[in-house]
Amino acid sequence: MTRILYNLLIILMLFAYCGSDSDYKQQATSEINEQYTEDLVSLDLAFGSEKYGTKNEFLLVDPDPSPFQLLVNNNEDILLVDEWSIKIFDKNGIGKKILGRPGYGPGEFEDSPDIFLGPTGYLLALTSGMSDRALYNFYAPDYSYIDKIRIQNNQRILDYYRDIEPIEWMVSVLYENTDGVIELLNFKRPDSFTSHNLTTYGEIFGSLILDIIPGRRLVYINTDDDRHDEQTGSFYYIHIVSLDTREDKIITRKFDAYEYKEELFEDILQVKRQKNEEEHHKEAVKFFKKNKFYPSIKRMKIDGHYVFIEQYTSLYSNIKENKWAMAIDIFDLETGKFIKQVIFPIYLLGKTIKNGYLYGTFQERDESGELDFPELRKYKINPVVYGLPEDPDWKKKK
Repeated sequence: MTRILYNLLIILMLFAYCGSDSDYKQQATSEINEQYTEDLVSLDLAFGSEKYGTKNEFLLVDPDPSPFQLLVNNNEDILLVDEWSIKIFDKNGIGKKILGRPGYGPGEFEDSPDIFLGPTGYLLALTSGMSDRALYNFYAPDYSYIDKIRIQNNQRILDYYRDIEPIEWMVSVLYENTDGVIELLNFKRPDSFTSHNLTTYGEIFGSLILDIIPGRRLVYINTDDDRHDEQTGSFYYIHIVSLDTREDKIITRKFDAYEYKEELFEDILQVKRQKNEEEHHKEAVKFFKKNKFYPSIKRMKIDGHYVFIEQYTSLYSNIKENKWAMAIDIFDLETGKFIKQVIFPIYLLGKTIKNGYLYGTFQERDESGELDFPELRKYKINPVVYGLPEDPDWKKKK
């Protein structure tokens, strides 16, 4: 199984520590496109380098902007993967604890770990992404070490997989309880196809984006579901799946679709000619021509029952000022309602949003053009993003 597949499986294992289900009564189709471009974020805190007073082992060295390497838990502790360990800071940026180190023993990491938080604070950290020994370190909410687990040792899951399509073609989201293995999702990966002995992955082919939300539910978007109609337009679909009932609620959102261009085809072929993979990437061009449109969604971030969705082709730029921004759709998943579209000034890649704050690692260049030391920043998000009334003093309030 691939590292991504293990990550999806492990998300479901964390549901063992979730609370009861909550009501979801509204299904919606949104075509409103109210863009909000006023101040959206305000810097609240920065730390991680010596200029902010961060000391010794809590200094940031080489954090990776991965979607699975920066998390914030219910206590507002900030968990960041750096130097093959998990550095934990409190909400004020003060170092609290470091979990793990390079190695093969209990609580150690063979590779830079991916990390996952359950709704009640249980932590799982992938120690190795190798398909033959995918191991996870398991921690309690107080960060005490519990055990190292190997998912492929679960015989019920192995038995289940023998009856479905080859794993390398599929994304399977499973939940295991005392009654057995429950299949919630099982479909071909939208961002992969195989030609001869080569397999191509990449978000340009499409994506499956999945997360967990309160009330024992999954939220996911599969860009293979995108629909394009000359009369009504293009739509993407947000699915909210109950773990208990497997009921699937759907929110539909209209978006501006963009066609793949001939320049893209030639660029891909030119690169792959240099790598002697031209035949394989002729297949990629066929894929683009058949599907015609870029996928709808690039990434998704969850904050409680709110979701921030970055469309694939939503990049806005001001080249003269060297500024970039993304169009982000925001929904309330409890009501199923679209709130607004905002022009966000910060890439969501590798960022985490929690309780109205955005967290991310940043590395700027100094006056000489050299990269400065990395730092972790916490930005307050303007409450209007969540559908709340305008407040001129929002930056000052905690």
